Amino acid sequence: MTMLLGRKLFRCTRKCLEYMTVFIICITVQALLQSLYSLSIEDHAVTKQQKSVDDVATQMRTTHASVTNSPVINQEKLETTRACALNEYRDGLIGKMLQNVKSSLREVNFYAREKEVVRLVQQSLGSINKLMNYLKEDFNITDFEEYVEPKQPKNVCPEEYKGPLYDFPFRNKGFEPIKCNTSKPLHTLVSILLNFQEPAGTKDRIRTVLKGIERTYPKITVHLAIDKVTTPINVSEFANLTVLTNYAGQGQFRTAGQIWNLLLKNVTTPYTFIGRDLTHFTNDTRFERLILAAETLNAGIVGGAGRTPNGHWSMGCHQSLLKNFTLSYRSGYFRSQNECVFCSHLTGPFLAETKALRKVGFEPNFGSPVLFEGFFLEAQSRALRILSCPDAMFHVDDASNKYSKRELFIPLAARFKINKLKHANGIIQNYTCKETQEMCDKRTGVAVAPCCLEKLADIVKLFMSVCEENNILCELEEGTLLGAVKLNKVLPWERDADLAFHTANYTALSNLKGEFTKRGYVVDNKGNKSIWCCADGRKAGGIIHITGEGWSVETRGSHMMDSELLILEGMSPTKVFYAGQWVAVPRNPGLHARNRYGREIYKHAQHWIAMRKANGYEDYKTTGFTSCPTPGHHACLDQYLADGNIPFEGDDL
Repeated sequence: MTMLLGRKLFRCTRKCLEYMTVFIICITVQALLQSLYSLSIEDHAVTKQQKSVDDVATQMRTTHASVTNSPVINQEKLETTRACALNEYRDGLIGKMLQNVKSSLREVNFYAREKEVVRLVQQSLGSINKLMNYLKEDFNITDFEEYVEPKQPKNVCPEEYKGPLYDFPFRNKGFEPIKCNTSKPLHTLVSILLNFQEPAGTKDRIRTVLKGIERTYPKITVHLAIDKVTTPINVSEFANLTVLTNYAGQGQFRTAGQIWNLLLKNVTTPYTFIGRDLTHFTNDTRFERLILAAETLNAGIVGGAGRTPNGHWSMGCHQSLLKNFTLSYRSGYFRSQNECVFCSHLTGPFLAETKALRKVGFEPNFGSPVLFEGFFLEAQSRALRILSCPDAMFHVDDASNKYSKRELFIPLAARFKINKLKHANGIIQNYTCKETQEMCDKRTGVAVAPCCLEKLADIVKLFMSVCEENNILCELEEGTLLGAVKLNKVLPWERDADLAFHTANYTALSNLKGEFTKRGYVVDNKGNKSIWCCADGRKAGGIIHITGEGWSVETRGSHMMDSELLILEGMSPTKVFYAGQWVAVPRNPGLHARNRYGREIYKHAQHWIAMRKANGYEDYKTTGFTSCPTPGHHACLDQYLADGNIPFEGDDL
């Protein structure tokens, strides 16, 4: 695209070189395109976008005014200029590029959460609108294809607000449908799915829910899953009811995921209501409202508020973020529209487009405790828009106690490779590599799982502890030191560890081999052959190689160390906090790292092995992370700017 833009610019400027207006138009498009490529919801990226658009738009307006008023440029030449610009637009360049930038900014505006980010993006959109209006007015370019979000419902009638005194003082009404010709009977639009097999429902509870549905929506079809042995019901008592029983043969029972998928197969309507955890069913469910929200806001999934048996009400909307092996939840919303709030996860029942529901599906191996956590993560990965309209309310069980049971979420952690799970109620659970079945792959462009990095950190911390306990001088070196300086832990793209010890302590350190082997590590002492003479009148060198848990740690001897010099001056060795432990480093670790790696060391560069360099002494280039081999994965490094330590601290909402 950049090469194409370059050719277009050359042709445009060669034809109309003396007409600066068109030149500025082309430069504007180039600047916008470059901004689009680097678009991010990080504050400084949006600020850059804003400045680019505003500055170029201002320059464009000023230049056009000066060109138009110039005595050298006559009207005929100006018309030629306009014709040149119009031809370029008709080639599909200017209009398409501007519209692409505008569409991307709208996406950023939708997903942005910080107030300042939203403000800057909206200002940028305003600047682009001004620029587009300018092209329309001054160059008669009028056929920009605007993206318009659908506003008119297809299957239900729109509604109007009747005012604050309507139905006073109860206010069970306030919005009333406007007569229309597009409305269809609800039983042709929605099917209800109920699963009372896992967890098992009582006979009375099932009858209560079914009776509520029959009173509220008597013609809507219900597909029910029950255990016919423990909770038998008289099917003939209820109209429009199909029943799935739990028994699968050979003593095996279906999982919750399998049950919901089987129920879904029976649906023939465009919408499906997933009636999870229901205790009662009333007209507060408001299917018309949920369908209206789905169709006017282009949402694939729409839920509502929840009310528990003890009367506790909640909006039912959570935000979730899966990034760098950490899954975080937070109750609440960042954006709203049409009295609905945008969510990542819904805590209660919901209505969904049947087609979208089938595409996402339910994980067959999941039981009920984590089934919907997995479902909504999959829905997000497919870019489905999820809403909660809290004026719709569902009567549900209180399922909050499940979050304290760490073992329930192991299947979820294994499926999505989650090392840390942060629930909306503040509970934090950590999962091991064994529990998540993490293979500790070290792929270029992908962060290494924290549970794997911990294994490397454990070797480093053990080595440093053994040194300190036995009065042996040791320090972090190379990329291990860089990780401690920048992140206070192992770099997420690390491939090994480098440590230094005092050559004079080589024999003493070698004699402590058992401290490592008893913990399962393999130690290779290279022997005295790795020691040489002399540097500054002292023996130098010495190598001890430690391997284990898929990692390699190389320790090398040095004839002189900063820690030794500090002790001789009556000072303590310098230490940094590294993966939860204070460990010794060179006297001034920031200076040492800067002099070792050169410019821009606080930006990031992947490991020299991953980048296929000859050795670690080639230039430290911080031009950005390489492309991810599995785009969209939560561990992709290219989702980050190659700068900063906060993004790697375990992203929180």
